[in-house]
Amino acid sequence: DWDDVSGVDLGCNKGKDGGSLIYEVRFSGGKKHRLPNSGTYSGTGWFEALERVDALLSDGDVHFRRWSWLNRDPLHPACLAHHRELYGTKRIDSLLRIGNL
Repeated sequence: DWDDVSGVDLGCNKGKDGGSLIYEVRFSGGKKHRLPNSGTYSGTGWFEALERVDALLSDGDVHFRRWSWLNRDPLHPACLAHHRELYGTKRIDSLLRIGNL
């Protein structure tokens, strides 16, 4: 239930297996759910579906913050470069709120 979302953690993580966008939704009850980085949803690619969810959550009182885990760079340059090449700098920077968080 999107009405129960209290916050979202945003980042771009580079690991051994490549880079992945982090869009982790936090719910009021304490549960978390990281939205997937692949697949098709209702006939839409995963990134477009993620942008739709982001637009929906941006209209509410959801708190966005930078993802943090261990000593990882939450905006790893190689991860950002990869995703910017695929989806465009403007779209990635907007989704991850680069310059706003």
